[in-house]
Amino acid sequence: MIIARKIYLFNFVLISILVLFITPHSSVSQISILKEEPNPLTVYFLGFPSEIENTVDAVVLLQVSYDKMRFLKKGEQYVAVYDFTVELFDGTEKVIDKKYWSKEFILEDFKETLNENEVFLEPIRFSLKPGFYRYYAEMIDTDSKKSFYRRESKIFSPYWATGVGVSDLILSYGTENKSLLHDVIPKMDELKIPYERGFSIQLQLFSSELKPVVFVWNLKNTHTNAVVLKDSITLQPTKHTIDFSVGIAGSTIPSGSYMFQGQISNSKQRKQVTVYPFRVVWTNKPISSYNPSLSLEQMVYILSKEEYNRTKRMIDEEKRDFFESYWKARDPIPETPQNELMEEYFYRVDYADEYFSYQNVSGWKTDRGRIYCIYGKPDMKETAYMDIQRMPIEVWTYKTARKRFTFIDSQKIGKYELKDETDIIK
Repeated sequence: MIIARKIYLFNFVLISILVLFITPHSSVSQISILKEEPNPLTVYFLGFPSEIENTVDAVVLLQVSYDKMRFLKKGEQYVAVYDFTVELFDGTEKVIDKKYWSKEFILEDFKETLNENEVFLEPIRFSLKPGFYRYYAEMIDTDSKKSFYRRESKIFSPYWATGVGVSDLILSYGTENKSLLHDVIPKMDELKIPYERGFSIQLQLFSSELKPVVFVWNLKNTHTNAVVLKDSITLQPTKHTIDFSVGIAGSTIPSGSYMFQGQISNSKQRKQVTVYPFRVVWTNKPISSYNPSLSLEQMVYILSKEEYNRTKRMIDEEKRDFFESYWKARDPIPETPQNELMEEYFYRVDYADEYFSYQNVSGWKTDRGRIYCIYGKPDMKETAYMDIQRMPIEVWTYKTARKRFTFIDSQKIGKYELKDETDIIK
């Protein structure tokens, strides 16, 4: 049997291409190949209202990642076998339930074992009294006996006692209405979602008295504090639990960080608020969705001076033709609908806009934004204060590029200016 070694080959190739086309002087942020013993197991611990009085529905949802699992080649297939255990404890640390099973994962192609996409297992459900609980989840490689685990505690709300309520919130792929826990988006720092596919915010509302309830919600950009979506809906429940979802397409909101807030009330003014933060990054974004004039202006750091000046004299149609041909010629994998190089560059632009803007200046136009667009995320970022005036200072280090940049906010208004650029001594 040959152990299927995991390497992030695609990521390495992509970053190398970014060095070639985007980063001057062959500069690029350091590549992180693989962490030692990465944990392939992630867990959702969710609470929902129940139709049964004085109870709640708890769900333990396991997700595993193929690229962090150990596959063995058997014949023409790649196989991984893991034992799973989920234990549920109450507030006294007493085991109130336990599930155990074994699962075999069979893949037909070695490339599938490198897939970073998360895979969900069948949800494990518990009917509980409201209160404090803790789960312990473990997966064991039956061949190597290597064990991975997760644990988390949670207080489940007494929905029946409060009269109205809002469940935990989850995100799912697609904008169409669907059953709860269907096509759930895996936990991650950034939700990378296909532009055309979109996603939905899903939750359950609760009414113990089956009287009309009003649900008011909004979606706020956490960087600008601006409300980008909002609505208020009155519902007449026919049962105590009500599925509710909000579909969001790529054309609805730009990439960025958001906060979903919802509030439910009935005639007695009893309310419960839910808050859920997330960051979304749109992938497979079509060229037609870009504003050529703005996008070409944002490409000032990668266009030659001659190219950039020439775009200033173009009419709109010429700008779009130039934009499309420029990125088409640099598509690292032309046979796919995704242009990885273009996405990476404008991801950097979006990130700079979100985190480096100040007053009325767009983040990509700032000194930090310029360096981020060219070099990407620094390998190391150090923050401090300078002299007795305590002027904020940031030092960004790029090990592979052998560069270090120092930014100082001398006016203390978020305007970090590049004060120093040095080569890193070996």
